[in-house]
Amino acid sequence: MCAAQQKGAKLIEQKVVGANYSGEKISSINLVNGETLTGDVFVLCMGPWTSIGLGWFNKAAVISGKRAHSVSLIVEPGCVDDTALFLQYKDDYEGKSIEPEVYPRPDGSVYVCGSGRDDTPLPPDPAHVAVDPEACKKLVNLAGKVSGKLVGKLGVTNSACYLPCSRDSTPVIGAVPGYKQLYIASGHYCWGILQGPATGEALAEMITTGQTPEILNPFKPSRLIK
Repeated sequence: MCAAQQKGAKLIEQKVVGANYSGEKISSINLVNGETLTGDVFVLCMGPWTSIGLGWFNKAAVISGKRAHSVSLIVEPGCVDDTALFLQYKDDYEGKSIEPEVYPRPDGSVYVCGSGRDDTPLPPDPAHVAVDPEACKKLVNLAGKVSGKLVGKLGVTNSACYLPCSRDSTPVIGAVPGYKQLYIASGHYCWGILQGPATGEALAEMITTGQTPEILNPFKPSRLIK
C-alpha cells in the first residue's frame, strides 16, 4: 500500500472512457465498466495519450507521442562499472547524429536507449505498443561500439515506449481553459521521470491554493489550448 492509500486515497484501476459536464462544471467521469466517478478536481496526466482525455472535454489534441526503443543487456558479472554515459554518435545506418545513453544497473544489466525516434502512430491502447526488432538491433550494435565490454552479451530484452510531446516541445502544466476543475500535466518528452515529482508538487500547490506558482508560468495550457 502506498503512502497516499495509507492516508485514505482509493486506487481504482479502470479505464476512463468519457466525462459529464455542463458549461464549466464537470460532474463526473465515465468508466469502461459502466460506473461513474464524481470529484471536485480532475487531472489529465496520461502521457502521450493525454489528448484522448482532452477529447472528452471537446478540446483539441495538443499532445502526441514519438516512439523510442531501448534494450537491456545482460553481461558478464563485474565486467562493467557504474558509470552512466551520455553520448553523441554518428549513426552509420542513417548518417544522422544521435544521442545514445548507457546506464549500468545494480542487477548487472546495462540499459541502452537513444537510437532516435520514429513516426509510427500512437496506438489507442498502451497494451498495443509494438517493438521494432531492427531498431533494437541497432541499439545492441551501437552498445558494442560504445564499449567492448558490451559485446558478447548473455541476453537482450527489447522494449519500446512513446514519449509525450507537446506542439511546442514544452510541457503543458496547469488549468485547462474553459473548466474550473480540470488540470493537465503532460508533454515532458523523455524527462517526465525526472520532472514528474516537481510537476506534481507544483500542480498540487496550484489546486489547493488556487494560485499559480511562478514556476508554472512558462507551461500554462492556455498557450496551446483554447
